[in-house]
Amino acid sequence: MINDERKPIHWLSLALIMSLIAQVHLLSTVYIACTFVPFAIYALVKTSAKKQMIIDFFKALGTTLVLTANVWGGLLVLYSHNKISLPNQYNLYYHVVKYKKFINLHGFLLISMVLLLIFQLIYVLTHLRESVRDNHCASDFIACIKFNALGPDSGTFS
Repeated sequence: MINDERKPIHWLSLALIMSLIAQVHLLSTVYIACTFVPFAIYALVKTSAKKQMIIDFFKALGTTLVLTANVWGGLLVLYSHNKISLPNQYNLYYHVVKYKKFINLHGFLLISMVLLLIFQLIYVLTHLRESVRDNHCASDFIACIKFNALGPDSGTFS
């Protein structure tokens, strides 16, 4: 934008980049659009073809809106009469300041995942010796751990 005084906005590349980012992550699109604003203002002041820059901007904006219609169209349909995907309401004082392990769902999930990983590690370590003895994993330790974690019928050694 700043270096090309004759054509500061390459509208097709700008539209494709913004559309691709909007397809992947909407918050990143907002950040990048906010980042472009100072450069666009500087380029508008610096360029001699202000009219062409504004036309190219609206071309890029229109192309981006058309290419991302599936994203914002779905959001408009969902949030116009949203009744099933409302976020959970939390009492922040109760769940953050006075945090207890098994009172809220997040604490229970954390504890259950840690216990699951510990049990899996214990299982792998207790069955490692017999897997080595049966020559299932003579040379590759990682394959041996996969064999123990996934089971002999998982297709790891097929």
